[in-house]
Amino acid sequence: ARSKQLAEKLSELEHAQLAEKPWQLRGEVSGQQRPANSLLETVLDFDQPGAAAKAAMAPSEESTRSIEEVIRARCKDGLWDDVVR
Repeated sequence: ARSKQLAEKLSELEHAQLAEKPWQLRGEVSGQQRPANSLLETVLDFDQPGAAAKAAMAPSEESTRSIEEVIRARCKDGLWDDVVR
């Protein structure tokens, strides 16, 4: 009984994975692969990695001083982050 339920559930999941997906879920889709003007009706939500990093890292005198202290200490101690190849 339990194995039959698992087999049915597995079959449902496989069918869902193989079924045709809407154009929004297909990855990179060109204009020829989607209905006309469908992008205008879609709410787009995406991250802009560069914008978030720039907003979070606004330079200040204190942060600059802190970074310079770390650099001086590492130079004095001879701690280098050489890439191991």
